[in-house]
Amino acid sequence: MHTLPPGFRIDEYEIVRVLGAGGFGITYLAFDHNLDGPVAIKEYFPADIAVRTDDARVAAAAGRSDVFAWGLDRFLREARAIHRLRHPSIVRVHRYVERHGTAYIVMEYVEGESLASILESRGQLPANEWGPWLDRLLDGLAHVHNHDYLHRDIKPANIVIRAADGEPVLIDFGAARVASQQRTHTQVLTPGYAPFEQHTSEGAQGPPTDIYALAAVSCHVLTGEPPPNAPDRMLEDGHEPLAERVAGAGVRWLKAIDDGLELRSEDRPQTVTAWRAALNETGLQPLDAAEIEKLREAASRDDPQALAQLRAEARAGNPEAQFVLGEMCHEDDMYVDHDEAVKWYRKAADLGHPGALFRLGEQRDEKEDSAAALAWYHRAAVHGHVEAQFKIGSLYREGIPPDEEAAEEWLHKAALQGHVGAEFILGTILAAGYNGLAVDGYDAVRWLRKAADHGHAGARFTLGQMYSHGKFVPRDLVVAHMWFTLAENAAARAAKLEIEPYMTSAEIDQADRRAGAYPGASPEE
Repeated sequence: MHTLPPGFRIDEYEIVRVLGAGGFGITYLAFDHNLDGPVAIKEYFPADIAVRTDDARVAAAAGRSDVFAWGLDRFLREARAIHRLRHPSIVRVHRYVERHGTAYIVMEYVEGESLASILESRGQLPANEWGPWLDRLLDGLAHVHNHDYLHRDIKPANIVIRAADGEPVLIDFGAARVASQQRTHTQVLTPGYAPFEQHTSEGAQGPPTDIYALAAVSCHVLTGEPPPNAPDRMLEDGHEPLAERVAGAGVRWLKAIDDGLELRSEDRPQTVTAWRAALNETGLQPLDAAEIEKLREAASRDDPQALAQLRAEARAGNPEAQFVLGEMCHEDDMYVDHDEAVKWYRKAADLGHPGALFRLGEQRDEKEDSAAALAWYHRAAVHGHVEAQFKIGSLYREGIPPDEEAAEEWLHKAALQGHVGAEFILGTILAAGYNGLAVDGYDAVRWLRKAADHGHAGARFTLGQMYSHGKFVPRDLVVAHMWFTLAENAAARAAKLEIEPYMTSAEIDQADRRAGAYPGASPEE
């Protein structure tokens, strides 16, 4: 595969690296020099009918000009239409560009971990963990279908769990097309996730096509492997019903997923709305987090009925109830029982509860078992648990095991979610360039400012030092004095006394006024 090299420019976009490649095209990570941020770019490069020339142009292979031109026209028409999609569970398309004999779709770059990567490391996920993500993806898929489009390539690699909030995002619409177009002459598919109609150029495709793919993803998530390839199933169906293979989930819910895996398109749910109705038809639903918290508050007031209901909910397999019981046994004076806390934490952790996974990591950390703590923290961090991400970054910084690049990566994940300690440490790492990491003054100041805005005294003191010495910022004693005043600690007070002889009374008064008007919260260490 002849990919574009790092540094290659397409207008304001500079190629950084390849994110993925398939038969339909190549996806790159690029840097947008106009907006000063990352983007993903999908290049139209159908490998079986295209070649790249020495000057980076894309041309049709010999005898394939008509097919190449037809596909390029489709690619552009669909890019224009997909641009209208706006949903938190759908990657956003910014624009399309025609250059170098081909076309490029410029998309939002979703920072996070792909579902494929998660499954590679964990094998499979419990139903209660996958269920909420599936529901979010159904929201997004319904939005796509409501705009008369199909995705046509739903698979674990095209689902990213966004680092900022732990929510799933459907990416890579390079294979999408108009749903009302009943026939297609392009074969875009991934074996195991593509229904039978995608394996033939004459197959009628519609919403049931995407439903099959998302049901196949669900099968993979819940069992550790996708269903057999659709043409193989037509000869001899080796797919075993999920209800016979998956524990900890409602039989009707699992049956609804199997309904989405029916081989004949007309036998599947015909719309996302219909499929969701079948998935939600599971009898009594477990209590949600808000209801569990009300029970906890009542139980803490010595309400035996609330405690009994909480225990019943936990025994029924509600991970939030199990976690809350663990918290009560861990920290509530009325119920303290550390062995009982661990029992409930482990039950909730087995069902993927991030808070329980984090607590088990903390317990190993307290016993100075850093390797075990790191393993628990990693499992919690996968679900976006910000404190776990911070702990992982801290452990790597402490050298358990030593890995400064990994420390920066995990602290960055936590900082993106607003963790003030991660913002501060990330700023100091980027300012100092520890252990060979590149110094980045711009980002160092940016993260320190975020931590300072969140009330971190250390960040405010560090910014004061930067402005007093002119490090990464213009030297400005008024601003330095303001930050030292806001830090309100002994070191900052001493630093103020050092710079005040070099300031006029008017400048000191100005700095004090700016500090008094600063909207930040009270300092936190």
